[in-house]
Parts: sequence; C-alpha cells; structure tokens
Amino acid sequence: MKSIYTEQPTSRKEHNCDYCGFKILKGEKYQRSFNSDEGDVWTWKNHLDCESLCQDMGMFKEVPEGVSYDCFWQYVFDYFKDYSGMDIDETPNDEILRWVKSKVKEQKQDKG
Repeated sequence: MKSIYTEQPTSRKEHNCDYCGFKILKGEKYQRSFNSDEGDVWTWKNHLDCESLCQDMGMFKEVPEGVSYDCFWQYVFDYFKDYSGMDIDETPNDEILRWVKSKVKEQKQDKG
C-alpha cells in the first residue's frame, strides 16, 4: 500500500471514520489519505485520535500492510478485555473505545 497524500482538513459534512466507524462531525478536523495498492485507489478518512491510538498501541508496526476497521477493533477489544475488568458484552462499543483511548493516553503521559 502506498499513501499518495495525507492531509488534515476540517469536515464540511459528516463522514464515517474508517477505523472506528463512528461519525466524523461537520466542523471536526480529521485525517484524509489518498492511497493506492496494486492498481486500486481509495480515500481513507479517520478521526485524529483514532490515528493517535493506532500509533500509541503499535498497530502500524505490527500490521505494516495497513490497519483495517476489523484490525482496529480487535486491538481495542483485546486491550479492553485485558485491562478494564469490565464485561465486554455489557459495554457499548463507543464506551469501550472511549475507555481505551483514555487509558492508552494516560499510559503515554506516564511514560513521559
């Protein structure tokens, strides 16, 4: 996969984040990449904090061919199961993601 260009515009309309699937709201700054792979081209849009989560959790190093929606959620669910002590089946996905983002950010700050 090759990223042709990446930018961080402000959304003029709602989009869905290609990592988490939740809304990128109108007026929200987000990341947009134009990519190609073996003749296929596509645009990838994501929340800035989802991009940061991928970096902070090492997803890009472990999945060099690119982190998909399914891969993203597998990392998030695994982290939640390993560290939260909460029942994953009883917790909505938006709460799971919010919790994981918060804990990973705390860990990063603690490491300095």
